[in-house]
Formats: sequence, C-alpha cells, structure tokens
Amino acid sequence: MENSVKKQNALYMGVDYGKKVTGLALFHPLEDQEPYTFECIKYESDESLIREILQKGKSQGVECYVIGIPCFEDGSISNMGQRVLEFVDKFKLACSSAIYLQNEYQSSKDARDHMRESPKFNFTVDETKIDAVAAVIILKKFFQS
Repeated sequence: MENSVKKQNALYMGVDYGKKVTGLALFHPLEDQEPYTFECIKYESDESLIREILQKGKSQGVECYVIGIPCFEDGSISNMGQRVLEFVDKFKLACSSAIYLQNEYQSSKDARDHMRESPKFNFTVDETKIDAVAAVIILKKFFQS
C-alpha cells in the first residue's frame, strides 16, 4: 500500500481493527527504539471504537494513525480488509490527524511468533495481548516500508 511521507517527529498509533477486540500500539520514531503495545479495546460498534481510539490518542498526544488492512499474500484486499476500509472511511470523518494504511498480511501470526520468542511475554502467547502486539507489527511494517 502506498503511504505519503512519514513524519519523524510525531507520535504514531498503530491500530489492529477487530470485530471482537482492537489492538493499539504507540511509536515515536525519534524517542522510541521500537513500537510498543498500548491497549486493547473491546468492540461494541464502529462509532464507539472511533470515539475511544481518538480519546486515547488525544490523551497520549498522537499525531498520526496507522491502520492495518488485512490483505492476502499477493496484496489484494480480503473481505475483512473491505470491512476495515469501511471503518477507515468513518474514522477519517471523525479524525483530523494524518491517517496511513498498512498491509497487515500475517500480522497476527507474526505477533504470535514474536510473543513465543520474547522474554517480555515469557516465551508464551498471551491471547489477551495478541491484538496490541499485532498493532506493534503493523507499525514495524509501516516504518520498514
């Protein structure tokens, strides 16, 4: 997915949208060594999710949002990806900050692998944190692209 120029002196929030749980991560390119987990939000509706993401973003000083779009290996957008794009359209109406989209192909698998390999997670997968870790993966992919 194409992205415009990335701001270096800004706090980014990664968003791993889900119909059950949405994971959030934070990263400031000039202040943090790597993205880190922030929170998970239980899904109730797109509208309440948008309100909560923006409230949390404002309280942290977030300037840019990176929303993961579920895609297939070839880059084509999945059915869930289409659903996320609908969410993004609503999010754009409520948000005046920069919004970027990032292909999140295999972010949940990568998040599980990361947890299994990390002493921070005691080398085990914690399903209550998987969505926030997936948001970390989304931010990592965004800054590597």
